[in-house]
Amino acid sequence: MAQGIAGKLLRVKFGDKYIKCQLDATVNFTTNTTEDDPCKPDGESPEETARWVEREVDTQDWNVTVNHRSFLEEVGAQLDQSDIIELIVDGNINGTVEVLTTPGQHNNEEDVVLEGPVVITDFSWNLPASGIANSDLTLSGNGKPTYTRIPVGS
Repeated sequence: MAQGIAGKLLRVKFGDKYIKCQLDATVNFTTNTTEDDPCKPDGESPEETARWVEREVDTQDWNVTVNHRSFLEEVGAQLDQSDIIELIVDGNINGTVEVLTTPGQHNNEEDVVLEGPVVITDFSWNLPASGIANSDLTLSGNGKPTYTRIPVGS
């Protein structure tokens, strides 16, 4: 029987590095549509009192937002806010993102991987008067992502 998967078992990777000390991650998908405008009655057709809205799909979009703790450390195997700020300042804002389950850490029947090209579109470094500093990073899709379901044990 399938069980819910703990959010902590999903992790986000930008390029070849995992984002260090992830606190929260959100994946958003958006479909932009245009609603068809109904025609005015022409006198020959009966007037419709209510009509269902019909939509045409214009574009689809996606993004990944990650909230993570801040660290001041040398370059390492994981991506921290200093690495992200350097990428932005240097103009290296294009990359790939992977959102994936941690294999072997759950009792579900599948692991999943969402991956695709992205652009760093927003970064906030939150510096509270008390407590630990953290950052919010938004990686906006730059084309169609792929979503792979991997049966556990394969």
